[in-house]
Amino acid sequence: MKLVYNYDAWISVNKLYYLRQSQYGKQLTVEARNLRARVINDTIEQMHDRDFAKCLPMNVCIKFYGGWYGKNTAPKRKDIDNPLKFIIDSIFKAFDMDDRYIFNLCVHKIESEETKCEVIIENCN
Repeated sequence: MKLVYNYDAWISVNKLYYLRQSQYGKQLTVEARNLRARVINDTIEQMHDRDFAKCLPMNVCIKFYGGWYGKNTAPKRKDIDNPLKFIIDSIFKAFDMDDRYIFNLCVHKIESEETKCEVIIENCN
């Protein structure tokens, strides 16, 4: 199954979470909650009648497209870990599951003029 998320820009890592003085630790910002809602809605819309549970346990391959290089061809300081965790959590939240069913994960950063995220989910068996 292939899921594609086309957004003008992903939220900066610094804008995903804020620290809250409470028992819960980090919380999502309003901007991040809005993006998560969009990802959840887009996931459900793209799934149609496909049964997500048939993919368990799963291999997940995520491709992040965007501008990864600066003017002098040096890589930009864009962190991939937080957007990766954010997209995985959002997709699994759409199905009231957690990511413990991911057995193999691959991530690619692909230089592109368009900003999008492509997620391919397959059954391990």
